[in-house]
Amino acid sequence: MYLSEIKLTNFRSFRETETKLSEIVIFIGRNGEGKSNLLEAIRFLRTIATFGIDAGIQTVGGAKYFARLEGNQPQFPVNVSFRVDFDPPLHFPQDPTTSLDAATYTLTIKNPNNTHNNGVSLNYVWEETITLENVQTRDSADTSPIRIIVSQSSNDPDAPAQVLSESLVRTSSHDKLLSKLFPTDQRVWINHQWGSNRPVQISLLQSVQTSPLNFWLSANVFFFDPDPNQAKRIIDPIGLLTLTEDGNNLAEVIRALEPNQIEQLNTYCRTLFPRILGIEPMDLGDGRWTWSLREQNGNTFPARFLSPGMVRGIILLVALVQATGSACLILEEPERFLDPSLLAPLMAIIQDVVKTQKCQVIFTTQSPEILAHVNVDRVYWIRRDDEWSVINHPATDERLRDWVQDLGIANLYIDDFIDTVVKERPRE
Repeated sequence: MYLSEIKLTNFRSFRETETKLSEIVIFIGRNGEGKSNLLEAIRFLRTIATFGIDAGIQTVGGAKYFARLEGNQPQFPVNVSFRVDFDPPLHFPQDPTTSLDAATYTLTIKNPNNTHNNGVSLNYVWEETITLENVQTRDSADTSPIRIIVSQSSNDPDAPAQVLSESLVRTSSHDKLLSKLFPTDQRVWINHQWGSNRPVQISLLQSVQTSPLNFWLSANVFFFDPDPNQAKRIIDPIGLLTLTEDGNNLAEVIRALEPNQIEQLNTYCRTLFPRILGIEPMDLGDGRWTWSLREQNGNTFPARFLSPGMVRGIILLVALVQATGSACLILEEPERFLDPSLLAPLMAIIQDVVKTQKCQVIFTTQSPEILAHVNVDRVYWIRRDDEWSVINHPATDERLRDWVQDLGIANLYIDDFIDTVVKERPRE
């Protein structure tokens, strides 16, 4: 189960882009070219799956900054779409005899009346589409796609959503399947109160019937930008056993790892830091915990004595060890604080985790050392073209592929030559 495609229209710095992804994805580019905006689109979808559309819009700066503004004119429609592939096929919890190979979610935000005030639209219409592909059921051999579309205006948040379409092909088998997976009383836009009596629209992505996509986004997409100082904290365990984005609960996570996970973590630690024998939880008494590092010579060092680079490396390794077969890990510049000589073994560990644990790893980097140790097909170059971000990939850009084969992606990146290559006219 992994994110196989993402499409954006008028989202942040992206005018329009469509990118197919693999199990390991590496985004490179200069500062300010749009790498973070692309990751923000994934975070936006995860927030929608967890808290609803209103909360998702707040995470990207609110309505005023949701669309890229140009001359105080909002850019519409805003479109964010992603596709998840399931291998092996995913079975619905409501009906274990029914499975699907892929699902696509699309959110389109329109401004039909073009009403705006200082660049802020006063009237939005949300339209959500979920497409289920190659749905197989015991009752029917019909595997044509099934599509659910709902729409609602922000002007009337209390009104139920309008179900625009329930299937691409209206067949009796689809009707039967839809009635089983998408009960009529659930085909509405649910409203509830969030915070101070503020209405929140609950996304179709959150509803029970679309739990495969909801579960993947809300429970299996993890962002990590570790803060070594936070990870050294002494903690009182509260039952938070999944590593947080900055790693501030590292001690609790290490304490809760299974024996096989501890063994794997220590193996990876010895690969990255040969002096290390292992990582251990440390009980300080009074219910407080930290963690420590034991060296091959028997010396033990509590977390507070370790360097930022070593702590950040250990956080990344714990995140990788915790990854399951359906996890998507999104890492911000994993090379930060690490010695360049450690990046080759780090990439070897990432590749091993993806292969053995069947997870997906997506990360940004500015390190030519990392690029020197990866398959070029994993690398995506993000740049600005006429003020908008675009993505170039050797698999779809023949000229870039030729240059990469001649000089290597790392050398092109160091010499700041990739931009020149992709902007020049193709050779005749």
